[in-house]
Amino acid sequence: MRRDVAFRTIADEGVVLDLSTGTYFGLNTSGTRMWQLLAEQQSLRNVVAALGREFDARPDTLERDLLAFVEHLASRDLVRIVPQRRTSRRRT
Repeated sequence: MRRDVAFRTIADEGVVLDLSTGTYFGLNTSGTRMWQLLAEQQSLRNVVAALGREFDARPDTLERDLLAFVEHLASRDLVRIVPQRRTSRRRT
């Protein structure tokens, strides 16, 4: 998450404000929950797992929807996608 992006929940929906441009975006209930989990978990794999515990949907559907959501946020420059570093395994 960018530091210059603010998020607030109003009822069950969220509002994302890009402080650098003054542009705001409304999120529905599921988008709001995805945003909250992204802020907490920061790993897409962990977010999909958390969504699976909260929503009655198949893991592949949750993953597809989450990836589409994150790509949309990134296209608006609201989040930055950072590849997860692989830990090197040392063979002995």
